[in-house]
Amino acid sequence: AIIATRRTCPGVVFHLFAGNSLTLLDRLNAGQVDFVFEVEHVPRVECEELALPGTDVWGVYPLPDSELAKKERVRPEDLAGEPLIVSRQFLKSGFLKRWAGEHYGDIKPVVSTDIFPSEWRRLVEGRVGHMLGYLYFQNEVGPIPGVKGIPFDPPLKTGNALIWKKGRPLTRAAQAFLEELKVLL
Repeated sequence: AIIATRRTCPGVVFHLFAGNSLTLLDRLNAGQVDFVFEVEHVPRVECEELALPGTDVWGVYPLPDSELAKKERVRPEDLAGEPLIVSRQFLKSGFLKRWAGEHYGDIKPVVSTDIFPSEWRRLVEGRVGHMLGYLYFQNEVGPIPGVKGIPFDPPLKTGNALIWKKGRPLTRAAQAFLEELKVLL
């Protein structure tokens, strides 16, 4: 949509920011950004949203010589007492709690972080713990030697959305981008 907007409106300049949803939502609420692309999207009454196609499939990247590494699928009870590396956003979103159900209290992360998955891999390589994350990370950031992503059972999938502040008029540039995105979807 950025490419299409730049073709139809060459004067539009885009400023892209990376971060977790909590930080980016602060910027959205302060009027510093027009939109937030939210992974692990959680609907908010104060925001408009445009759901984006596709889902992220969650799983675990276990330490190579662990019992978890021998499994084809990982259930909530399998994570009890295991050293886990988890994103803070995943913890705060409630997705893990809903997935784990009665076993949630037995899941004890040893690292919660806002760093990007490409950096988490160093923690797994350093044997700090098993990383919970999207299974496509193994393709996006390169494989961790001896580590393969194992899906959760039951499966856990999260969606993504473009969100913007309800009731706040969009600039002409932001409106042009949104229209181009809707055409592409």
